[in-house]
Parts: sequence; structure tokens; C-alpha cells
Amino acid sequence: MTLESNTGLNVKNNYGPRETGRGTGVVKTEGVKNQLSIELTGLQVSDGVFVEDFIIPKFSIITAVFFEVTEVFELTGNADNSIEIGTDGSEATNGFSITLAQAEALGAYSLTGALSGTWDAEAALAAATTLGVTVAGTTPAIADTGKGRIVIEYVESF
Repeated sequence: MTLESNTGLNVKNNYGPRETGRGTGVVKTEGVKNQLSIELTGLQVSDGVFVEDFIIPKFSIITAVFFEVTEVFELTGNADNSIEIGTDGSEATNGFSITLAQAEALGAYSLTGALSGTWDAEAALAAATTLGVTVAGTTPAIADTGKGRIVIEYVESF
């Protein structure tokens, strides 16, 4: 039931629910949720550097990681080779791994289960974190070919 208050000066206030008609579309509120999208190339991985600095803010909690391969990467060496992405300088222990099989096949992957160290989905980052990329495994090497997109979802807690 709607209550109307009239001040006598042609000003009216309504209190309570009002029928305003039908709306269409999607209303989405995410709050403090953010997504960092990175275009990854074989050249960036073979050089071991991203084109620009990507920084995840201090006290952020990483909630999900996704990877889509749009052009296959060519890793050589052994089957244990992987692309490591995470905290610059300690990617293999603080970040996530893209396996040889994932890098060399077109497709989309959820890598949230591969989060490790300070990137664990339940821990907040103690400092602003610059991202790094490297190749790990037995005699790893990578050709300059390959393209993909990484999406890192994180929540900023203040």
C-alpha cells in the first residue's frame, strides 16, 4: 500500500511500494568484484615478460582464474612443462599453472583449482602484486607462436 504525503505546495512524497511498469534487461551489481583480462602471446611467454605491468591491489582475494586458447602455444621439452603466471619472481609457487596439454589445445579452461601459495582463493594478498610469466619444467622452451586470454577475478577488501 502506498501512502502519499501532500505539503500543500504541490509537492507530494510517496512511501511504500509503487507500480512503475515493467522493466527489461539485466541489472547486475558486483560490488567490489574486479576482472583483470590479459592477452597472452607466445612471445610474451618466451621472453618471460608481459607487454605492460599488471598489478593486483593489496588485500585483494583472487576468486577465479580462466584461460582461453585462441591459437595453440608450442612448448618443447618434456610433458611436465607448463606456463606459470603469478607473483613476479615466484610464479611457480604463488600463482597458477597452465599445463602443456591446456596450452597446446584450443579451448577454455577454469584454472581456479590451480591457484597456489599467496594466490590461494582463501587468502588476501599482503602487498600489491605485480604479475610475472615464466615457463617451468624439464628443459622448457616455447616458440613465439600462440595466443590466449587470461581472466583473473578478484575481490578488493579494504
